Amino acid sequence: MKLVGAQPAENLQAEIKRRFAEFNRSSAPSKGRRYPDALQELACRAVSDGIPPAEVRRLTGLSPTALSRWIKAAKPKVPRRLKVVGVVSPKPASSLVVVRLPSGVSIELSNADALSAGLLVSLATLEAKHAPLR
Repeated sequence: MKLVGAQPAENLQAEIKRRFAEFNRSSAPSKGRRYPDALQELACRAVSDGIPPAEVRRLTGLSPTALSRWIKAAKPKVPRRLKVVGVVSPKPASSLVVVRLPSGVSIELSNADALSAGLLVSLATLEAKHAPLR
C-alpha cells in the first residue's frame, strides 16, 4: 500500500541532499548558523518517513545534536489530561476537591463550586507548555 502524497525514500534523499547543498553554498558554514524552517521540516519529515537519522545527518552535514533538537521540537505539543479527585477531609462537614497535575503539583479547592472548566483548561494549557522543560 502506497501513501498518497508520500515521496519515495530515494527522491526524498535526493531532495534533501540538493537543498542542503544549495543552502551550504549560499552561506558559509559557521557555529550557531540558523537553518531555514523549510530545511528543518524537510529533515524531520525524512526521519518520520523512515530514513535513519544517521543517513539524514550524512546527507545534510548536520550534527547529531542539531537533528535531535529539530525532531524533538517538531513533535506536536498535546495537552496532558488532568485527574480530578474528590477527597473528604477529616472534618465531616467540609470536603476538598484536589486537582493533581502530572507534574506532581496538587491544588486543593475548598469545594466543587470553585472548580470550573475554565480553570481546568488553564491548568492543562500551562502543564502542556511547561512539560517539555522538565
